[in-house]
Amino acid sequence: NVACRFDTAVNRIMRGVSTKYLQNYSNWFVAVERAKKEKSSPEKVGRQLLKRYQAWDLFTNIEAHYKSFIQAYSERTYRCPVKRSWKSQNWNSGVIQVSAAF
Repeated sequence: NVACRFDTAVNRIMRGVSTKYLQNYSNWFVAVERAKKEKSSPEKVGRQLLKRYQAWDLFTNIEAHYKSFIQAYSERTYRCPVKRSWKSQNWNSGVIQVSAAF
């Protein structure tokens, strides 16, 4: 049962997750499940992950996405932002596509 495996991954392997990042964790779970189903080698999985250059942009800008979501769809005010930044934040996709080619 997929729901049971996802529940196990969230509650036991990751020991709980923030609902703010639940989509990221579910995407990770899907990638792991596909790799197990296809019996992919770690190298192949790594290459597939590098091809998904949008994932890093989404991950590094999750706070901005969360802020816009709260402001657009919630009565609550956005507060307590994460004060974390990445050197590669807001890279253009061309840079990431070139690095994924290697």
